[in-house]
Amino acid sequence: MDLSVVSSELELSYHKLTPKLKSCFLGLVFFKEGSTVRVEKLIHLWSTGGMLSQGEAEHETDEEIGRKCLDELINQYLVQVRDLSSGDNSRVKICSINSNLHMLAVTKAEEEVRFEILRSDGSSLASHKPRHGAINCSMEEFNYCANQLNHLVSLFFRGWLHFNVDPSYWKSFELLKRLDFEGFGLKTLSEMVGNTKLHGETARHYKENGKPSSPLHLENLDCLILRGSQFRSMPPLDELAILNRLTQLKLDGLIIKLPSAGDFPPTLRYLTLANTCLGVDPMPVLEKISKLFFLKLRNAFTGEQMLVSEFGFAKLRVLCIAELWNLRNLHVGDGAMRKLLRVEINNCPYLKNLPNEIALKANLEKLKMV
Repeated sequence: MDLSVVSSELELSYHKLTPKLKSCFLGLVFFKEGSTVRVEKLIHLWSTGGMLSQGEAEHETDEEIGRKCLDELINQYLVQVRDLSSGDNSRVKICSINSNLHMLAVTKAEEEVRFEILRSDGSSLASHKPRHGAINCSMEEFNYCANQLNHLVSLFFRGWLHFNVDPSYWKSFELLKRLDFEGFGLKTLSEMVGNTKLHGETARHYKENGKPSSPLHLENLDCLILRGSQFRSMPPLDELAILNRLTQLKLDGLIIKLPSAGDFPPTLRYLTLANTCLGVDPMPVLEKISKLFFLKLRNAFTGEQMLVSEFGFAKLRVLCIAELWNLRNLHVGDGAMRKLLRVEINNCPYLKNLPNEIALKANLEKLKMV
C-alpha cells in the first residue's frame, strides 16, 4: 500500500480521537520506537502528566481510567497488545506502537505540544525551543549542548549510557519539571540535579555500580520514582524526608530495610512499593505515615503475616495488594483504616479471607479479591 495513503488514514484516525485520547496517544512519543511498554508504566505516565483527570467520576482511580483509555486506543488499532496477564480476568500487561504510528505521534507532538527527539551526541539541535524532549543515548558518548534546551519542562532519557555527565550539564534546565531516567547510568543523581529548580515527576533509575547519593537537593519534587537493580538493593533511603513537597513516591527494586515513618516525606499521600521483597512486615512503618491516602504493595513482602495496629493508617482510602506470594494472614486492629474506601487484592494465593475489620466496613465502596 502507498505510504502516503497509510499516513493519511492514520492521521484521520488520530483526528477522530477525543482530546483525552489524543493526549494519551501523544504520550507514547516518550518511549523509544519499536519498544515494548509495560502498561503499568504507561498509565503512570498518563496519570502524572495530567492526561486522565478530565471529567471522570470521582470514584474511578487513575488506573481504571487509564485502562479504559488504553482499551479505546487498542480498539482503534493505534496501540498493539504484546502480552496479557494470566488468569480468568486477563488484562493487557505489555503493549507497543509500530513505527508508522510512532512517527505519527512524534509529528503531532512536535506540532501540538512542542516535543522533539534529541540526540546525545549533540548532532541535532533543538529547532523550535521545545517544551518536551526525549534524548536517545548512545553507548559511546554524551555531548549534548544543554544551552539549546533551556526551555524544556520535561526531559526523558532513553537507551543505555554508563558514564557520568558533568554536573554543569543540568544547570541550564531552570524550567524543568519532569525528569525521567531509564537506563541512564547516573552515579550521583543528587549532585547532578541539585542546582535545578526541579518541580517535577520523576528522577529514575539508581545506578547499581558506584554509590548513588540520597536525593538531598530535590526539595521541590512532587512525584518521584526510584528504580533499582533486580540484583542489588537500593542505597539507604533515610533522607527522603527532606523532599518536603513530595506527594507521590514509587520504590521499585530490592530494599533491605524501609526507612522509619518519620524519614518519609511529611506530605506523602501516594506510595507504591514494587519488587522490594522485604523480609520484615512493612505495615508497622507504613501505618504511621500520617497523610497516606493510597498504598500499593506489589511483590513487596516475602513473609506470611502482616499486622496493622489499632488506629493505624488513619487517612488511608485505597489499599492495593498484589503478588504477595507467601502472605497467609492480614491482621487489622480495631479502628485501623477507618476511612478505607477501596480494597484490591490480586495474586495472593494463600490469603483466603480478609479480616472483618476490612470486609465489613460500612463505608467500603469497592472490594475486589482475585
